[in-house]
Amino acid sequence: MLANLERTAEILDARYGSLPASAILRLTIESLFPGRLAALSSFGTESAVLLALIARIEPNLPIVFLDTGKHFPETLAYRDHLVTHLGLTGLRILSPERESIERADGDGNLWSRSPDRCCHLRKVKPLEIFLKGFDAWVSGQKRYHGDERSSLRAFSVASGRLQINPLAKWSAADLRSAFDDLRLPRHPLEAEGYNRLRLLQRRRQLHHRTTVRQMGACGKDRMWHTLVGVFRKGTAARSTETCA
Repeated sequence: MLANLERTAEILDARYGSLPASAILRLTIESLFPGRLAALSSFGTESAVLLALIARIEPNLPIVFLDTGKHFPETLAYRDHLVTHLGLTGLRILSPERESIERADGDGNLWSRSPDRCCHLRKVKPLEIFLKGFDAWVSGQKRYHGDERSSLRAFSVASGRLQINPLAKWSAADLRSAFDDLRLPRHPLEAEGYNRLRLLQRRRQLHHRTTVRQMGACGKDRMWHTLVGVFRKGTAARSTETCA
């Protein structure tokens, strides 16, 4: 089945991968996967652009936010503000099972003992359950993020489903222009230095004194591509770095 998905992704990318982001979104929302498509958003520093493009096409598209219980209040407030600002009506907030959290992470420090298990509990499992009702999902991943994303296609495969990456070819400059053109609100922590690009450029040299904090994905680099969020500066952020 995975081989078939990979082949489907290759065909779709060959046919439609060169289209503008808005055209890719419209095609996938209205024609390719009507009623079977969701978007995943961390409501991080770059999230508003993709969400704005979605809102112009289908404001009721399911937008999945994983509330791991480790997000900062500023991110939650930004999420709510952005949803209202853009007129999005399909927000789906997923949380891990309370019983599972109490059993496996009663002290809230599982991240320090087993980052991968923490991620599976708080992110992967809830997302897997939710996505059972969908054929494909939209992400905001981009090639300029580097590493395994450097060759990212507009249509790829992740989590056993087709993944749509309409902004794959966008640059940081493209994003800045879109924020200005669309007059989008910025994440409140961005002005304090929580910039994804700076983190990605330095993440291999991160240490306890690092001043840029942003959500890593599941544990180590193995699942870095899954989600991106925003974190505070300083060593206090390390408790949430792998689980927010």
